[in-house]
Amino acid sequence: KSNSKAEHKGKKKDNLGWKIIKLQAQVGETNSRKAKKVVEAEKKKEGVSTTTTTGLDVSEEGIHAGTDLSEAAAKLLALKEQKISQKIYHAKKEIKKTFVKARTFETQRLIKRLKEARKAVEEQDDPMEGTKPASKKRQEYTKEDIAKFEYELELVKTKKAKTTQDDTSKREDNSAMSGSDGDDEDGDNSDVQYDSDSERDDGYDSDGLPLPKTGKSGKASTASSMFIGSLNEDHSQKKNKKEQSRKRDKNDWVDDKFDEIYGKAKKNRPGQRERRMKAERQFGQEANHIKKAAEEARQREEKKAARKAKQERFTARDASAANAQRPLSNRRAGAGQDSARGQTNPPHATTPVDPTLHPSWVAKQTEKAAIAAALTAAKSSKIVFDDSD
Repeated sequence: KSNSKAEHKGKKKDNLGWKIIKLQAQVGETNSRKAKKVVEAEKKKEGVSTTTTTGLDVSEEGIHAGTDLSEAAAKLLALKEQKISQKIYHAKKEIKKTFVKARTFETQRLIKRLKEARKAVEEQDDPMEGTKPASKKRQEYTKEDIAKFEYELELVKTKKAKTTQDDTSKREDNSAMSGSDGDDEDGDNSDVQYDSDSERDDGYDSDGLPLPKTGKSGKASTASSMFIGSLNEDHSQKKNKKEQSRKRDKNDWVDDKFDEIYGKAKKNRPGQRERRMKAERQFGQEANHIKKAAEEARQREEKKAARKAKQERFTARDASAANAQRPLSNRRAGAGQDSARGQTNPPHATTPVDPTLHPSWVAKQTEKAAIAAALTAAKSSKIVFDDSD
């Protein structure tokens, strides 16, 4: 193993695959056009062209070509062997890594079981521990279990990944251990058994590679139970944990009101009249739409009263303006006639002013009416003096 490791270590990595393809093209084992072109170019570069001759006879040329083919075939075989050896080396390297990982895991497992066994034996020997309530159910261990775990731990620590062709000392120790404990382990259901065939039938060949499975049914060997079984158990435990977590996620929480909210069809929103009737039933005169309607009616009345007062002020101002524009004599004559008559005639009733008319237009019409009344008024009598005296 050390020689094969030294062969591959420190060397520059060559493209063996391409070299093998070129030699196969030269020998005629492949139909790759690219490889054939490369081989022809190399031959031309070396001056050994297949189309031209260098003065040799046909027989000598054939002998030379046969020699080249035999050399190429030998090189091809050597390169194939080198490639296979490299693959075997890397495969053994990966197996060794896996072995170290499994040995570390198994060592941790055995140390844990050994601690549990020692603690259980101490609790059995202590009289005070028997009175305490058992908080957790533990497996019952004995002193023989402690010795067995210690032996397994020592066996795992000293086991190497070279081959299974170990020296006979370990086999003798195993056979002695199995012979001494044979009576005790007949009814024991422990995971590991010690017999003379445990090292021989561990499932690996002389190179450390796994043997093909046969149809024989037997008990699990020591190595397989310590390494492969432990890894499979760890993988199955992780898988079960993942499945349990998925189940918990699915059944984690259920909404009780889901059907109430999303199960039934949503009803249409009630109309304005229906909403107002519902508000009147609940709040009576304090409903918002009733208070809002009363406020709007009050504002309309206030605006109407303000408009009416403003119109009356405009009418009074126009009447006073029309009276001021009449001549003074007409006003005096009219006043004298009125006093002479004793104001028997009732005053003229003022025509109501249409509120829709513009104030300026009303003032103009009032002025025209006053001028017409002044022109048509009765003329005063002329005073004539008698000159006969």
